[in-house]
Amino acid sequence: MISGEQADVEMQANRSNDDLKARSLLYASRLLESQLGRGEDFKDVKRVYVIFFLDFVLYPQSAKVPRRYTFMEETEHDRLNELIEVIYY
Repeated sequence: MISGEQADVEMQANRSNDDLKARSLLYASRLLESQLGRGEDFKDVKRVYVIFFLDFVLYPQSAKVPRRYTFMEETEHDRLNELIEVIYY
């Protein structure tokens, strides 16, 4: 990680009723939001990571692990930015 980058690391022992994917984005958003005060420049925001270690299968249709997610255009796959990465192990 580069200086100033932040990570939220979670251990999820069993599946809960909440939406883990939505929770991941909420945690990433909170990490981003916490970096800037009023009047500070968006170019100073550092990358954030949300990393979940799971004791269950989140995507039963695929055995691929880890699963890494970023924001990208749906058909051409160009990245919106590099600020958020969500990783499930």
